[in-house]
Amino acid sequence: MSRTHRQQGLTLIELVLTLLLAALLAMMAVHLHQSSILRSHRALATRTLAELAAQQEQYRLLHQSYAQDFSQLLQRDSAQLYVHEDGSLVNQSDAASRYAISLQAQAEGFLLEARAVGLQLNDTPCQSWTLDAQGRKSADGSSRDALRECWP
Repeated sequence: MSRTHRQQGLTLIELVLTLLLAALLAMMAVHLHQSSILRSHRALATRTLAELAAQQEQYRLLHQSYAQDFSQLLQRDSAQLYVHEDGSLVNQSDAASRYAISLQAQAEGFLLEARAVGLQLNDTPCQSWTLDAQGRKSADGSSRDALRECWP
């Protein structure tokens, strides 16, 4: 009389492989989520540069010249402004700051620059990019890939 012994449940190897697969999927999900957050903050900075450029054009219509700094343009006494993760512009950098925005006066225009700060420094494709009075856009290294990535 032969008895066959049926195995029930999972072996240790099957359990370990299942846990490894679950951990891999969780790591991929976290990475995709973090990339999405970085891209959304980048979009806030891009929108801020475009809005500031439009405000510069409005200023020029009223004063026949571009604003030299943020005190003229926005009545803010600050050399740099910071884009918070909620999209607001503030004078001081803090933990919620994602980009430093600077305004440089030029002979016939202006140059606006967004530069990553804080947690946004993890956004390696777009550490800084610019927009000038003629609407020219540039990004880190000014390659076509960087322009597409930073200026959607």
